[in-house]
Amino acid sequence: MSSPTVYPSALALEGFDATTRDGNYFSGTTWWVSSLTGIDSVSFGRNLEFPLKSWAYAYDQASAGDIILCASGHIETLAADKNLAKAGVCTVALGAGPAAPVFSGVHVLNVQAADLKFHGISFNSARLTATAAGMDIWGCTFACALGTSAVLLSAGADRASIRSSTFVANVTKGSTAIGITSAVNSPRIIDVSVDGGVAGWASNAINVTAAATEMYFSDVRLSRYSDIVVNAVGATYKMFGVRAVDSSGCRITLST
Repeated sequence: MSSPTVYPSALALEGFDATTRDGNYFSGTTWWVSSLTGIDSVSFGRNLEFPLKSWAYAYDQASAGDIILCASGHIETLAADKNLAKAGVCTVALGAGPAAPVFSGVHVLNVQAADLKFHGISFNSARLTATAAGMDIWGCTFACALGTSAVLLSAGADRASIRSSTFVANVTKGSTAIGITSAVNSPRIIDVSVDGGVAGWASNAINVTAAATEMYFSDVRLSRYSDIVVNAVGATYKMFGVRAVDSSGCRITLST
């Protein structure tokens, strides 16, 4: 068995929670990315001093199970939709707040392999569509554009997890924050804020249109006309602490 890559000290002075703690151990290859200092070349990306320039190039070089670390201030402008077919690749931000790495552009990352992870990324109109199991979104923010769901769970996207994340409709009136359009099993939406912004939503903020089973919602906070609608006979769910946090008229509509 190969030895893990060990980072006993924090990876960044500030950033996403998991990377500022001591005791970081990674199997697989670690890829470093910075749009500020990087170069997209096969001889770059294996250490902090010589990062790659783009996350897309890093993903193309990565193997299943690798980790991609996006530096504070990184900006990734997606030029086209991209299919993600390498299982277990984990993308982690090394910046927080205004310095959080940003993925922008009205394009889709199509999650086609199991257990892909996105931690601490700021998605500005860019969006995720999953057709594979085990996708994990943690500590991300989404500025949601008109067009489709910021996060869409389609056939095959069982056991998806969306945690400690924020969705805000941007000025073009976001269509949907989270859409579930297939009978997936065990999606988890935990500690999530959904905000209609100044423009509101073109559809329901969280919109379930298929008989998904064992859906789990916990501590979901709705504001500015953000609705949750489960419109599918046979859908099953447990909801704890799902509530409006303002008086705008957020609604929760459930079918059985």
